Amino acid sequence: MGLERTAAMLQGVDSNFHIDILLPLVEAVAETCQRRYLPDDDDGRRIRRIADHVRACSFAIHENVLPGNNEEKYVVKRLLRRAVLDGWQMGIREPFLHQLPAAVAAQMTRGYPELADTVERVSGVIKREEESFLATIDGGLSRIEKLFDSIESAGGGLVGGEDACELYTTYGFPPELLETLAAERNCAFDWNGFREAMEAHGQRSGAGSRVEVFTSGPLDALKKAMHGSEFVGYETLETDGKIVGIIAQDRLCETLAELGPPAVDVRSEPHRLVTIVLDRTSFYGESGGQVGDTGWLEGPTGRFEVLDTQREGGFMLHIGHLREGSVELGQAVRTAVDSQRRAAIRRAHSATHLVHAALQHYLGPHAVQQGSKVDADHLRFDFSHTSGVGAETLGQIEA
Repeated sequence: MGLERTAAMLQGVDSNFHIDILLPLVEAVAETCQRRYLPDDDDGRRIRRIADHVRACSFAIHENVLPGNNEEKYVVKRLLRRAVLDGWQMGIREPFLHQLPAAVAAQMTRGYPELADTVERVSGVIKREEESFLATIDGGLSRIEKLFDSIESAGGGLVGGEDACELYTTYGFPPELLETLAAERNCAFDWNGFREAMEAHGQRSGAGSRVEVFTSGPLDALKKAMHGSEFVGYETLETDGKIVGIIAQDRLCETLAELGPPAVDVRSEPHRLVTIVLDRTSFYGESGGQVGDTGWLEGPTGRFEVLDTQREGGFMLHIGHLREGSVELGQAVRTAVDSQRRAAIRRAHSATHLVHAALQHYLGPHAVQQGSKVDADHLRFDFSHTSGVGAETLGQIEA
């Protein structure tokens, strides 16, 4: 039994939301929405859900988990958009959730006094997410109503994946939210169709245009045969390794015959690239925003140019093109990382730490890293802040 349910029993109330630490927040939501709180009607249920979601998101954003499209960030985004929709269904057409983190902080101040220090920042993040969703929600709901009407007129009971994909990519409607609305209309939701449609959309829009590694098929067979590649690239840029896998055209090969210089830049045609897997390597596989190494694999019968290195399931995947001779499964090769490029990447990596320190010094501890791209000749550092950075502050950061 959870703590809040235990508290409800001890306090003699009929709902977790009516205990002494939550009821004031529910009442604050009702006041903000200009609605009377009646526990048993639809608006009462919406008010409770808004209170629950705002409380969760206030804590998450306080800890710098911002609304986004991946992992825990997507959870925050989905919770906020569900709360915005609840407000919309009560007739609210302007941002309102951002007024509530102050009530959360006030109610939780005894156990979490630090919440009061970030109320303004949390409110700003929530307001921006509200504005983003409100900009498209009208068109999205109109499209949803037409979708449900067509399903009902056809005597069906399933929201198709293509429709759900369109609503997500065009209007920002999370599929979980659409599934909830569908359930209210006694309709099922086609999750498999949605995933297939999203995958097709990604291919059409160019998403994932970098070289894709194999998470099944030939690499799966290697995973069953060995644990992975030993990486020694922090100690040395050259080492000896044995070829344990050659993947070409999505299948394992025993040999790779002489191909010579390609007629076109193979990097623009990923399907022409070959992947070589070694038991031991000095090549760093892309990770944490830092790009993978390039260089050469040199064996007794051929030379292989490595154009990119990815990591997957403990393996380092050397992706590139055979330039001279041939290579064979089980053959020993010498790994040679491009040392000048690795040094440039190392400098860019160090620069991200300097940028991070400067941002936290001038903007505050909330300016945490949200992502990065560390390459040999440039870097990108993604961070969160409540507003635009002024010219004077930007100059201080750059200095």
